[in-house]
This record gives sequence, C-alpha cells and structure tokens, in this order.
Amino acid sequence: GRMERTRHRPLSAGRLHPLPALALALVLLLGGLLLSAAARPLALGLGVLAVALYNGAYTLLKPRTLFALLPGALAGALPLLIGGCAAGASLADPTLLLPAACLFLWQIPHFWLLANRYQEELRQAGLPLPEILGNRRAHRVLATWLFCLAAGAFATLSMSPTPAPLAAGGGLLLSIYLIPAALTLYRHPSCIPVGLPKKLQLFMFGFALLLTTRSLI
Repeated sequence: GRMERTRHRPLSAGRLHPLPALALALVLLLGGLLLSAAARPLALGLGVLAVALYNGAYTLLKPRTLFALLPGALAGALPLLIGGCAAGASLADPTLLLPAACLFLWQIPHFWLLANRYQEELRQAGLPLPEILGNRRAHRVLATWLFCLAAGAFATLSMSPTPAPLAAGGGLLLSIYLIPAALTLYRHPSCIPVGLPKKLQLFMFGFALLLTTRSLI
C-alpha cells in the first residue's frame, strides 16, 4: 500500500489474496441481507441502501471529491437503523434516529481531522485533501458540525420514556467536553485544538457507553 497507516492491513501487505477476501465479503454480505429479510423487509431495504452507498457512491467518489464523506458517513450510520428496524422499531422513533444522526455527525470531523494528519500519505495516494489550516470557512464548517454533535448527543441521552439521570448528566458532560474545541475552531482559523482527534474518539466511546447504560436502566 502507498499509505503508512494502512499498509500493514492483510490485503495491502499481501498476506491475503483479493479473491478469498472477495468471496468472504460476498458470503457475509449475503448472510446479512438474508437475516435482514427474515427480520423485516424494511431492514433489508436499509441494508441494500448501506451497501449501495458504501460500495457504490462512497468508493467511486472517494478518489474524486471530499463530498464522498457524506454517503460514507450515511452508510456508517445506517447499521443502527437496520438493527432497530429489525427489532421492530419505527424509523420515525427519535430514540432510534438521534443516535444514528450523532454517528453520522461524528464521522465527518473525525475523517477530516484524520485527513489533515495524514496529508502527505493521502497526497501520494492521489486522494483529495481538505484544506483546513488557515481556511476560515472550513474551520467554521467543522465547528458547526461539532456544535450539532454536542447538541445531538445531549438530546439523545436525555430522550427516553423514563429518562435516566446518569445518561442525561453524562450527555451534558460530553457536550461541555466538546464545545471548547468547537469554539476554538470557530474563532481561530490558523490552528486546530491540540488533541482534538483523540477527543472525538473519547467522545464517541463515552456516548456509546452512556447510550448502552441508558438502555439498561
């Protein structure tokens, strides 16, 4: 592989031949779609949409434009909806939609910051790069995304037929944890807050943990 970050993966390193990898992927894909169909037709439809978005739109657009992140992020958020629908939930249920929306919102700044960190590798691989440093518009877009993510996480963890104080309080703390970085991005287009990629990872870990806790209480 041409990227240091991914060159040790089995396919990139040559430890796995593409044909067996493709065969395994097709078996898993078919199995997943069959299970979705057995559970509910809507779950099957969402599964087909996720495959089309990731292997179609995202994969084809990735070498050409940064907008590939949008179908890629949507494909990444769809499994939550697939699982919820398979379990009998309605797509109109906000307790299902909000966590999926948070996962969608999280992925954009996460990948933008990764791209900023691995600029040289992405350039060598011929992939488009986001111009973040010194770009006031890009900083404000990222800041707005982070504000929406913080608000969405708090709303998600606070919304329940019987709200769990631990989850709601944790959601508030998560939001407070993220907002200073968003403010720095908005005010200072010449710098990215130190440790922001790690903060985003910890934020999503905490969000998933609190979401699980809320479901169990």
